[in-house]
Amino acid sequence: MKTEYMIAVDDFCAKHNIEISFISALQQSVLIEIISKKEIIYLESTQLQ
Repeated sequence: MKTEYMIAVDDFCAKHNIEISFISALQQSVLIEIISKKEIIYLESTQLQ
């Protein structure tokens, strides 16, 4: 069974020096899917491939 990990968008963007608006643009273009839990936005690790 494959385990999937979720990464907070804020942390991912800070580590990779990209704007959160870039992630939002990818999501609006339906290129990635984001998940919101308790007011925090996450990416599944499978979305980053």
